[in-house]
Amino acid sequence: MNLILSVLSYTFPKTKNQILLGSKDCVHFLGNPKYFFLYLCSNNTGFTCFWITKNKKLYAKLLQKKLPVLYLYSFKGFFSILRSNFLVFDHRVSNISYSIVLPGKFNKIKTYHGTPLKRIEKGSRKSLNSVQKILESFNYNSNENSSYKIILATCEESKKIFINAFNNKRVEILGYPRNDVFFNERLIFEDYKKSLDLEKYQKIILYCPTFRDHPTTKTVFSLEFLENLNKYLRDMNYVFLIKRHIHYTDIIPTHDFSNILDVSDKIDDVQDLLVSTDILITDYSSVFFDFILLNKPIIFYCYDFDEYLKNSRDLYYDYFNELPGPFAKNENELLPILKSIDHLFNAKEYLEKYNKFVKRFNYFQDGNSSQRLCDYFTNNM
Repeated sequence: MNLILSVLSYTFPKTKNQILLGSKDCVHFLGNPKYFFLYLCSNNTGFTCFWITKNKKLYAKLLQKKLPVLYLYSFKGFFSILRSNFLVFDHRVSNISYSIVLPGKFNKIKTYHGTPLKRIEKGSRKSLNSVQKILESFNYNSNENSSYKIILATCEESKKIFINAFNNKRVEILGYPRNDVFFNERLIFEDYKKSLDLEKYQKIILYCPTFRDHPTTKTVFSLEFLENLNKYLRDMNYVFLIKRHIHYTDIIPTHDFSNILDVSDKIDDVQDLLVSTDILITDYSSVFFDFILLNKPIIFYCYDFDEYLKNSRDLYYDYFNELPGPFAKNENELLPILKSIDHLFNAKEYLEKYNKFVKRFNYFQDGNSSQRLCDYFTNNM
């Protein structure tokens, strides 16, 4: 289907002000494309926009909310890919089409899915599956990435990384549209604080780990730790939420604990939950680059650090020296840090390091990234 689209793209005219958006395998409603889509739908921008998906449940949901949505496997979906002047996605063109490569005459906009901490694309993983090896041998990914009209970034350092990783110099520092929700809560699409009945808790603590290319041999949390954690949470009227990465395989037992909840299957886009989160706990996920815009505490739980570097990914930055911390290298360190995080976070020396980090990785801190991207389209139609 993408081959047919590619051939037809040279003869079919584009609708000048039409934007087509999609994300995560053309199945999920999340990330930068989602928030830019909602911005376009709620503002008089002069653009016509459509969300495209192959998820029938998502299609029905967006239709019910009276949002402009198309089903991928339909004539209208097919021709919208062909006719849209801009195709906006987070990671790959498979987010808005039928395959991971789409040659032809298209203005493809890669908004990406995070500020890079882990090495990406070229040689990023310690091992590749057979399909990935075949694609890499033909240089398909590199050719596709180099064809993008622009790639979004949040800072100069990310821009340099993207230029090298994607072999594409058309990287624009406009900020991420998904972070606009931190500055305007009216942009929240799903109010998880209400739907998950979290309003009754004094604090919401979110554990948000990244995936691993190879499952870790380390235990994430022991039963004894979870029991002690739950007692502390119950005494303080806090709740500990677990939001696993979509490719995260380690299961953490939560069914016997009153104040520890695994909400992974209930949350599609963590961004709406981050707004209500008081303390973030993560490992090597780039989620903290966004969360720091909220000026709230982060704990880096790196219980398998050496193993992760050996078996999964290299990092662009010196983890323990450049990230703001604090760091818990095992579960014995995690609970004491959690109990003292307010004191640690308000210490003058730590705040200086934290704020410096915020400015380093987020050039814009104003909630206007969707507007900047819209202005870019207006100037490049």
